[in-house]
Amino acid sequence: MPEILSSGEWERQILPDLGAFELNLVSQGTPSKIEVLGTATKPKYLGAGRRTVAFPAKSVSEVQPVSVRVVATGGQPFGVGETVDLVISAAGGGQSWMLRGLDVAGQLDTVLVRLERAPQGLLLTPGEGGNATLGLGGWCVRRRQESGLPFAPTVTQIGVDTSVSMRPFKSKVAALERFLEEMAQTAEAVVPAVRRLRVGGAEANGVGMLEQLPGGGDRPVLLTDLPPAPDPQGPECLLLGPAALTQALPTPGALVLSDPVWAELEREDRAFGPATLDVLTPLLDWLTRPLSENGVSR
Repeated sequence: MPEILSSGEWERQILPDLGAFELNLVSQGTPSKIEVLGTATKPKYLGAGRRTVAFPAKSVSEVQPVSVRVVATGGQPFGVGETVDLVISAAGGGQSWMLRGLDVAGQLDTVLVRLERAPQGLLLTPGEGGNATLGLGGWCVRRRQESGLPFAPTVTQIGVDTSVSMRPFKSKVAALERFLEEMAQTAEAVVPAVRRLRVGGAEANGVGMLEQLPGGGDRPVLLTDLPPAPDPQGPECLLLGPAALTQALPTPGALVLSDPVWAELEREDRAFGPATLDVLTPLLDWLTRPLSENGVSR
């Protein structure tokens, strides 16, 4: 009989580093399949429904963890309160565990467990490595980790334009700040410092000259709706507003986000999926750009 591990009642489990693992997805509701990412060798899916997968223990590398995900196959997220079970067999069936009640509610796909090498053996942790993913930003970090892409934001300081013309973008600024904080915390990087910049001497809703972003940090970024005069030594810009601004006021290296990107950043549900990642990739590439490239395209 397998050892029962109920969701929320365990934090880690050591698995034997020998033979092969076989994982079986058990779900009664939304049609779904299992997916394994990060193994050094290609996992073997068994059966037409892809609800069982096998891979050797040695394919868990020291470079990156292995993620075991469940994917809703019908195009609709898992229902309210929906959970799945996962049965893990190791060492040719000599040992097995049933992970019960794994939360998948409201999601299109999600990581059930992660498996990584540790000094004591192969370490199994629930979800995104023992803690819930920190929102959309954390989810994006984990997906880029699995793909071997840069995942930690290199932005070190954010200056926020507080002029009266920025009032319509208040929710967008808050969404972007939250997204960056989630990315940094999940990537175990330093959360960028945020500074509200005076405009015309006013703390908020000012008109006139924008306060300069103080020096400090390797990659300062200005959030504004109006590109400043080009300055090779100035911060990079993330522009809120129509893309036509960069044509009327050329700003080399500035990033203008499309409406679909803002829609993803401001969403309140957790039904993230491949389309989410596709939409956010230009922003993620820009936020994680190596510091060695800082200023190259300004």
